[in-house]
Amino acid sequence: MSTNWLCRGTAMGPSGKMDVEDLQRHILDFEAIHAFVATTLAAIMVRTKQRGKVAVNRVHKLINSLHLSLSWIHCCCQFCCLDLEDKITFVHRMRRFPPPAQRTIGEIPDDNVSFSTCGFATDELCLLKRHLRLPQQLTTPDRRGFSFTGEEAFLISLHHLRNGQPFAQLSEEKFGGDPRLHTHCVREFINHVHNKFCHKLSGDSMRQWLPWIGSFREAIWNILLDGVVNVRLSDGTNIDHQVCIPFDGFRVFGWLDDTDLPTTRPRAGIATTDDQELRDVQRAFCNRHFRGHGLKAQVVHLPNGMTGSVCICSQRHNDNGVQNLSGLNNCLVQIL
Repeated sequence: MSTNWLCRGTAMGPSGKMDVEDLQRHILDFEAIHAFVATTLAAIMVRTKQRGKVAVNRVHKLINSLHLSLSWIHCCCQFCCLDLEDKITFVHRMRRFPPPAQRTIGEIPDDNVSFSTCGFATDELCLLKRHLRLPQQLTTPDRRGFSFTGEEAFLISLHHLRNGQPFAQLSEEKFGGDPRLHTHCVREFINHVHNKFCHKLSGDSMRQWLPWIGSFREAIWNILLDGVVNVRLSDGTNIDHQVCIPFDGFRVFGWLDDTDLPTTRPRAGIATTDDQELRDVQRAFCNRHFRGHGLKAQVVHLPNGMTGSVCICSQRHNDNGVQNLSGLNNCLVQIL
């Protein structure tokens, strides 16, 4: 038989009973304490989490730096071992080049050798050397200060530009000496020619040919009159027509030609880390028609074999754009 809970020994007495209001008040106090404890623990956990992230990032960076340092040390040790193994296993003989020779025009044997190597006879070389106003010494502007005579820089540069041989081959077969110095020699010669005679091919350079415009027109006009035009009719017969152009209305005195110079994609030497800026630079030299990067050169050829004007710009421009950039049309309108 079951016993009522009021009659049990474990039942609460009258003093142990609690009112409903006291119970509700205790529940509210408990909820407030619970909310305070939860808020405090959440704030502590957030701060702890942030500090933990910072500590983890620092440890991660330290591990990466340590890994990079160890990798660098490992690579250096490998290079040292390879160099030591190379020195132990192989016997390297120093490459020796003949002593310097044929560094002056007087040392060239005859005109045939002069023309085959430099493209000019010996007397023409002397005349060209005088017109180029070469100094006695050409010195590189860097701290090493390599010096060359103007005559040897003149001969080495002409031979290299005409034949395109590597500098090592030039030293072995022709000029002797250290081929590494030929790079500085050719560079200083080109800088000298550019600094002295750049105005002869740019700007209003056509003004210097103004006294010979009439003779240029007459030379081209005579060539046209000496030939005939072959016309093929619809029935298959060919008829030769004699060209007859009045000289008074003939205004041609040269030839204008635009040439594309393909290059690699511009990348090295651009002082920027912005990918968008780098793409803009590459886009400035890109031509979608040719599907590549490069430069475009506008050249005016004259009947006497000389070049009257040169303008070099990006390959992105068409021929009309290059002509507008060069200002050639305005210059010819002014001088003619």
